Amino acid sequence: MTLLDTVRQRFAPPPDRRPRHLRQRLVVVALATSLLAACGGGAARNPFEGSRGGSTTQIRISVENRNFTDVRVYAVTPSGDRPLGVVGGNQNETFRLEWRQLGTLYFRLDFLAGAQYTTQAVSVSPGNQVDVEIPSSPTNIIVRVR
Repeated sequence: MTLLDTVRQRFAPPPDRRPRHLRQRLVVVALATSLLAACGGGAARNPFEGSRGGSTTQIRISVENRNFTDVRVYAVTPSGDRPLGVVGGNQNETFRLEWRQLGTLYFRLDFLAGAQYTTQAVSVSPGNQVDVEIPSSPTNIIVRVR
């Protein structure tokens, strides 16, 4: 008997325990693999969140200003005011706004050297188009969601 055989014999587990350890390891590996396979498919998608594409996490806001005065447009969201930009007198502009949930939105319109108006609130979800029409008399501002 060589020295290597002596060391193996001395430090090896008893022969009756070796197969049981292998069986336990195989059972643990099989259970872990089946659990990973069951959970690996990903979570179910929430139908109220919209898809993950780039365009559906935004809303498009089209502003038609029929007034002669320039107007600065703010989107008033649940998280605060967000400046969208300026629409010149008798001009149209389109803006995009990140929007990832169903919620209410209204607009604050500041006319150059003039009054400030607030629109009615509308319910908006990702992917919607919001049209804001500012007539020559800004007291009758129209907001539509499509």
